[in-house]
Amino acid sequence: MVTMQSPRLYVNACLSQGQSVQLDQQYYARLSRVMRMRHGQTLRVFGNDGQEYQAKITRMQRHGVHIDVGERIEAYRESPLSLSLAVAIIRPRNLDIILQKAVELGVQSCVLLYTERSQLRYDEKTWQGRHRHWHRLIINATEQCQRVRLCRLHPPRNFSDWLTSQQDDSAMRLILDPGCHAAPPPLLTDGRAITLIVGPEGGFTEQELTLARDNGCTAFSLGPRILRAETAALCAAGICQAWYGDYFS
Repeated sequence: MVTMQSPRLYVNACLSQGQSVQLDQQYYARLSRVMRMRHGQTLRVFGNDGQEYQAKITRMQRHGVHIDVGERIEAYRESPLSLSLAVAIIRPRNLDIILQKAVELGVQSCVLLYTERSQLRYDEKTWQGRHRHWHRLIINATEQCQRVRLCRLHPPRNFSDWLTSQQDDSAMRLILDPGCHAAPPPLLTDGRAITLIVGPEGGFTEQELTLARDNGCTAFSLGPRILRAETAALCAAGICQAWYGDYFS
């Protein structure tokens, strides 16, 4: 019997009841060595359709694993708030924290930004390696926190280019500015989305903040203390879920 305490596994496929799925070698290592699972045991699986299912391991060999997909589990844990995060590129280990905890906080998509004070730039090869690392981190966090959809991670963009590309987006864009002394807007029109914009160490420049305001962004602060970028991003995401999402549902 599959319970809420059963191990959860993301499968990169669209799943359906009665389906037999062959998983490749990487799943064998994970299931046998990390999750300590064996032939005949049950687990929960979710794929790319936002649904969760019961499953049973029917064959377990080093070259791959077979599972049979069982009944769908009625368990939708996504926030009704469409919350995105646009965050300046900072040190990789701090981005690890942001991405892992953003998944737990219900963030649905994340884009990385090159700003005037960004100290790192990724060439194509480096970005591919970082993306693989962060994609695995997102999967692990999604499995752990019981969500059924992966947070989408978009490639890095220059801040100004990204801003102008958002002009037709109906999302309310909130940019963190410690110097503005304003709280987030208290009301959100039903059906709208929020994009939180967080700067690098040292914050956005005045030119960037002006550009953001000229492109429809609303500035707000998180109080009198100066927060690290990873702290500010996660604090702001939590506020949005409390005010507009499902924290008190």
